[in-house]
Amino acid sequence: MKNMRLFRNKNKNFKKVKISVTHKESKKRKYIESSIFISNNIIIIFKIILLIIFTYYSISFFTREKLPQKISEDVFGEMKSYIKANSNISLDEIYSYRQLCRDKKFIEEKPNFQRSENPIITVIMTMHNQAHCIHKCLRSIQNQSIKNIEILIVDDCSTDNSTETINEFQKEDPRIVLISHDMNEGPIKSRADGVRLAKGTYVIIVDGDDAFAHKDILKHALYIAQKGNLDITEFEAASFKRQQFRTVVNAYSMINLSNIVYQPELKTKFFIISDNEGIRAVQSRCIYAKLVKNDVFKEALKFIGTKYTDDFILTYEDAIMAVGILQVAKSYFYLKELGYYYSRDQFGSGYPKLKNKVCKPNPKKRGGFGHMNLLHFLLDMTKNNEFDRQLVYHELISIHHYLSLVIFTNRFSYTYEVLDVLINSPYLSDRQKQRLIGIKTKIQNKQKGIK
Repeated sequence: MKNMRLFRNKNKNFKKVKISVTHKESKKRKYIESSIFISNNIIIIFKIILLIIFTYYSISFFTREKLPQKISEDVFGEMKSYIKANSNISLDEIYSYRQLCRDKKFIEEKPNFQRSENPIITVIMTMHNQAHCIHKCLRSIQNQSIKNIEILIVDDCSTDNSTETINEFQKEDPRIVLISHDMNEGPIKSRADGVRLAKGTYVIIVDGDDAFAHKDILKHALYIAQKGNLDITEFEAASFKRQQFRTVVNAYSMINLSNIVYQPELKTKFFIISDNEGIRAVQSRCIYAKLVKNDVFKEALKFIGTKYTDDFILTYEDAIMAVGILQVAKSYFYLKELGYYYSRDQFGSGYPKLKNKVCKPNPKKRGGFGHMNLLHFLLDMTKNNEFDRQLVYHELISIHHYLSLVIFTNRFSYTYEVLDVLINSPYLSDRQKQRLIGIKTKIQNKQKGIK
């Protein structure tokens, strides 16, 4: 009996052990199953995340604005070879500026001009009361070896016989398109109106009193622009005053460009910041002698905005347009070849103070402090960061006779607005802010003295 009890007890213990082992295995199995479930879900979630990332980058790759790839050494070598072979223009090949001014019939050949619906280049010429000199600019355009061009002339409500002169040229050249303003709008709006209507793949701006220096300059610039797929191709200009050669205008002599410049280096190359007052912050100011892609120029107009492109701005309008182009362009090349005559005559700008007897009155305030338009544009359009605030600061302190201009133009509130923005900027040093406060105090004292 005793043995039987022991056996039963042993069986009971055996059952208990068996039950406990089974329970542990069940828990372990459940733990393993739950772990597998969790791990499977994690893998699924991870795959979904990877799919989302892949989809996002795939879409962004095909939709984002791609930066131009740097051209190969072979292509750049071809460009250099072409420049070396074709761009060494002798003095005999350069047009005589006096000849262009004197001989209104000067043209190298008598081609049968044909108007094209798909011109490769649109030459935009703006004019106002330039009947005495418009012929030299037109002849230098007609003489270009590239004939598939559009000549778009914007007459900013001339009161002389400029329009009649253009009409005479249109009889022999159907490529000339004339756009006439019914009131004097100013140079920046005239240029902007021309760009908006341009059909050419590339656009170049010329003033009515300027001229191209020789017949192949557009051909050479176009070759470089197409070969390198460049947004901006610029060439050298010679400055003239009273029909006398004065100096070669090379705005980038300090930069000494010899290669293609791409973004983001493009912005920092031309927006130079220096502690020396004699050096301006915005290095690129001229809008002439630049062959620009049509879509890039139109994008620049959007960047600048109608607040400035449709305003009446007589001075610093070049700098505003140049800043806009350099902001949106992705590539730039400077062709060291003289190709443009820039007039510096007293009335060369074409905007003399004449009593307007024909044009509608323009309600916009004329003239004014042009430098403040540039500063306001930089404050409005550039990003709020250290580089741009430093840019505006150095641009502001670099102008000569700054206080005299503010007082003469009576732009006190306009000036205070720019100064206050810079003084409250977190990106300027205390020394720079104290300097601006000193300028503001001097202007306030002068204003009190005037009152």
